[in-house]
Amino acid sequence: MAEREGGGHLLHRFVALNEWSARDQVYPAEVFERRRLYNVTVSRSRHPGLTEYIRETVYSLKDWIQEGKLEKLAIVFFNPQDKPIERLVFQVKILEEIEANLLSIDELEHMLRAFILKIQVSDSLLDPLPEGSRFELVAYSLSREPEGQTVWVDDSGGNGVQIFEPTIVPIKSMRSTFLQMQVHAER
Repeated sequence: MAEREGGGHLLHRFVALNEWSARDQVYPAEVFERRRLYNVTVSRSRHPGLTEYIRETVYSLKDWIQEGKLEKLAIVFFNPQDKPIERLVFQVKILEEIEANLLSIDELEHMLRAFILKIQVSDSLLDPLPEGSRFELVAYSLSREPEGQTVWVDDSGGNGVQIFEPTIVPIKSMRSTFLQMQVHAER
């Protein structure tokens, strides 16, 4: 059974998943260990540098998520020539306080479990990444006010991470009375 925690921490923990970083072996398989989250086996980084990068990056978005300022988070994959070839885009919007909602933590975990499982099988919808690929995390804010953010760099033009005329591959969307989540790929 999953440890009981407030909805905000539960959502933050879900967003922090690094299952995607194991995809297509952008990093060697030895860098990851298998763990259980919401009764689903997931990959988790064992490499201190990668783990710290993911943790710090996602943690820096916690306030943006809670305040409704995060529009989306994209994992941009680049080929060895540094050309963006795929964007995995996550949109998370908290519609109202989870704790104030009548939905139980068990119901929330069930919804997040379904989301994780769909992400895990999404590889069948996408082409493999070329060897030597790398990734960057790109956050899109609804506000240009940095408010103490030191992790993120303003790239208002965004030309370095855009895929022009992409093919959109829907992966999963979920909506409840308090939470809206969607993930899609752009190739």
